[in-house]
Amino acid sequence: MNPRNTSPALVVLILCLALAAASCGDDDVKKSDGGQTVDLPVNPDLGATDGAVADIPGSKDGGKADMPIKKDGPVAKDTGKPKDTGKPKDTGKPKDTAPNADSVMAAKCKGTAKVVIQEVAVGSTDFVALKNVGTSSVSLKGFKLAMTGISVTNPDVYTFKTTTIAGGAVVYVMEYSTGKKAGDVNTGKNIPFYNGPPSAAKPNSVSLLDGSGNLLDYMSVGSNVNKPTGASFTPITWPSAFNSAKSSFQRKANKGACPKFLTSDWGTATLTR
Repeated sequence: MNPRNTSPALVVLILCLALAAASCGDDDVKKSDGGQTVDLPVNPDLGATDGAVADIPGSKDGGKADMPIKKDGPVAKDTGKPKDTGKPKDTGKPKDTAPNADSVMAAKCKGTAKVVIQEVAVGSTDFVALKNVGTSSVSLKGFKLAMTGISVTNPDVYTFKTTTIAGGAVVYVMEYSTGKKAGDVNTGKNIPFYNGPPSAAKPNSVSLLDGSGNLLDYMSVGSNVNKPTGASFTPITWPSAFNSAKSSFQRKANKGACPKFLTSDWGTATLTR
């Protein structure tokens, strides 16, 4: 339209129509939705409270959709701490797996080797002497000596490697590297015997087992610490005049046998080494 060709009456009419539209009091705007007319508030104030239902106009079926309005609750604070899984704390302390003070193993008495504990020295240099009371040579490979003294729950166990003991012969098992003679066996560490009059907490004992775990011999002084279950032995009483620097406990007879070992088979005598 060319405004120069527009009549004044037409301009006035257009202005009137514009003013009439601006003064319209209808707050609703009509909107077509799939052939239907939907009333939408221009500035709705739902005013819903927690748990109330707000009417949302505009469903295609001409109805109103009921939608609950939930107020936002407080936001949980992130502490950064992991949930408790119920697992116990690791204290770093292992459980005591040492043998019970009354038993280190079950007494199996099927051994056929004629090897016995011959001497037990508990002085400044500790050692155990083994004797083959038979006539044939015996390989000591796999044999074990369990020797208990200062620590009643922690016996020192020595396992033989390739030693062979001839019939009637004696083998000395020495602590550290103190064995200097031919045939001596050095454990490379301390043999923990107690060399004073034994108290209830510090007795001495020795167990001898063959390579199959059969108990061959057992002796003790003061208390039957680490005595194999099923075996019997009356502990040797420490003699009042005994001097461990000069004497040792020595076998004088060989009448006892697994599982019944005899105190009467033992006595004291001057150290053989």
